[in-house]
Amino acid sequence: MPTDPTNAKSPPHALRSYYRTFIVLGAVLLLQGCVYLRLLDVKSQLSDFDRSIKVEETASGLQLSFRKPTLREDDLRTIGILPSERSTEGPRTEWVVQMRKRYKSKQSESGNYDLRFKLLFEDELLSTVTLPSRYLEGFPPGFIISSLKALGDSKVLKLKRAVSATYDDAGSEIALITPERVRAALGVPFTSEDVDGQNVLRFRYSKDVDDEEEAKKRYTIALAFDRSSGLLTSVSSRSVKLEYAPSESAALVAPTPR
Repeated sequence: MPTDPTNAKSPPHALRSYYRTFIVLGAVLLLQGCVYLRLLDVKSQLSDFDRSIKVEETASGLQLSFRKPTLREDDLRTIGILPSERSTEGPRTEWVVQMRKRYKSKQSESGNYDLRFKLLFEDELLSTVTLPSRYLEGFPPGFIISSLKALGDSKVLKLKRAVSATYDDAGSEIALITPERVRAALGVPFTSEDVDGQNVLRFRYSKDVDDEEEAKKRYTIALAFDRSSGLLTSVSSRSVKLEYAPSESAALVAPTPR
């Protein structure tokens, strides 16, 4: 019986399906690779902070402006950062990113302590991040800037999809970060416990977004203070860990633990 030459040249259905899957996966990996490269570029800018980022303290808060913007809106969505509010005017797009503070069943406090910050995109690239002035009460600008510089020199843990950094010369500014000031800025912690000679304050949040699956996720920020010196030793979350190694001068001006 003669064979249809068209069918003879066509790969089996399973093989065609494999090809399509391979092409789709290749496109996804290529896209993620581009995002990863742009994130590495941001990390490089943080390591060269003074020349790459302009810092202004305004009535709105602390503004960090990239001199060479790199990240796109979709890049942030890819790594899980989503807008609670989004508005566009001409070439400018503004995101309000808000994380709702979570409490234990019987916890409560007066005031709104949700995490909230603004992102400004110009010509589709992230140009400015604004941290509200309320957070500066607990975390002075010098401390925030020094921490960002440390992230620029951080280790990228690919398997854990996280970064880890040590700030080896925190200086006297680390002494300004106290549990009392942190509580003033962030409110009542979800938990407060003593672990291995440290007082650990944990704050829990969820994304304030319409996507129900994303809104169900919980995120914890933990701040650890040495019980004997009262100094901040680390700040950590699911994907970032910053460890602080204060200088002797910091210990001299540190507040006495209560």
